[in-house]
Amino acid sequence: MRALWELWAAGLAEPDLAAGWRAAMGGWRELLASVFEEWDRELEVELPMSPRTLATLVANIFQGIEIEPLAGVHERDAPHRQALEALGALIERAERGA
Repeated sequence: MRALWELWAAGLAEPDLAAGWRAAMGGWRELLASVFEEWDRELEVELPMSPRTLATLVANIFQGIEIEPLAGVHERDAPHRQALEALGALIERAERGA
């Protein structure tokens, strides 16, 4: 994970590489938004915000969960694993149609 973030950080200073990074992150957000749109439509899950906004929030949460441990943030100070487990439980509940 550290190598990936170091490559991203170096690449963001280069316009062509930064464009590629934005495209990759945009693709991830599009995938997430399509999943949330499907949940909204098929499972009748009442989303607290638009699928695109929720996708942005989830993507940024995962980026933060990746970067904080690299910066030395300890799990006791920011319980990333608990956050991921809670998010997983929400996803499971949505998929069950609860």
